[in-house]
Amino acid sequence: MYYPSLSHFCRTEGFGSSKNLEGGSGNVYSLDHSFHQQLHNYVKQQAKLCEDVTPIKQGSFHMVFPEPQDVDTRISKIMKSEFDSLTLNGDKERLNKSTETHV
Repeated sequence: MYYPSLSHFCRTEGFGSSKNLEGGSGNVYSLDHSFHQQLHNYVKQQAKLCEDVTPIKQGSFHMVFPEPQDVDTRISKIMKSEFDSLTLNGDKERLNKSTETHV
């Protein structure tokens, strides 16, 4: 076991009443104690189990996004709708006369 790798709660620095342990080296974790060795081995074993876990493979799906309209197509649709609105307003004859004279 590597002492510097121990968690903060295994040392007495800044840890409540255990600061006042007498004659100790300032830690509450004994490298020689069998329980602590078992605990250390258990934590290492659990960490290895977590390392080997791979993400669960999810099914994929396909999304179709509409293509943006071409600028020319948009302009022609706007012009057509404007001509249609003129036609609906009774200006059809006037529009036809103006297009016949310019053609």
